[in-house]
Amino acid sequence: MDDPQDVAAHFYATMLGYTISTEPPPPDSNLAKIQEMVRRCEAGDITEQERDDAVGRLMRAEMERIPPEARNF
Repeated sequence: MDDPQDVAAHFYATMLGYTISTEPPPPDSNLAKIQEMVRRCEAGDITEQERDDAVGRLMRAEMERIPPEARNF
């Protein structure tokens, strides 16, 4: 790992209890859903606005899973 961004990403992932993987994300994960929206936008199947709206909905849904007392950011 010579790239400082890789080192930082691995450090923060470790601190948060995650690991960085080169494997594709599980198909039902939010990351996979976001990647699919990006792919569909790049293919011209949906507009950038539709992509952004879909990603925003996924992010809001994920935020709602965090207990209010843990949202100190």
